[in-house]
Amino acid sequence: MKKVAVYAVFLTILAVMGYQAVKIGWQLRGLNTEYSQLNQQNTYFTANNSTLEQQIKFYSDPYNLEKEVKSRLNYIVPGEKMIIVVPSTSTTSTKP
Repeated sequence: MKKVAVYAVFLTILAVMGYQAVKIGWQLRGLNTEYSQLNQQNTYFTANNSTLEQQIKFYSDPYNLEKEVKSRLNYIVPGEKMIIVVPSTSTTSTKP
């Protein structure tokens, strides 16, 4: 009778340990997935940060900043004249 009780306790402990191992395995799998996603985000943000740093450097030059403002906002410096070139809409073809 003692042996049966010892085996029952041993099997119960073994079952609990097995359950805990499976539970830890699932947690580890979830953490690995989360780590992979965070690593991808880190790569994206690092590349984006590099692009933003290049833009900051570009716009830090007053000449580049003025050129962009003129281009995007049609800004002209007082005393400066603006010329607008409109492309021709008619198409003429010459046949030899």
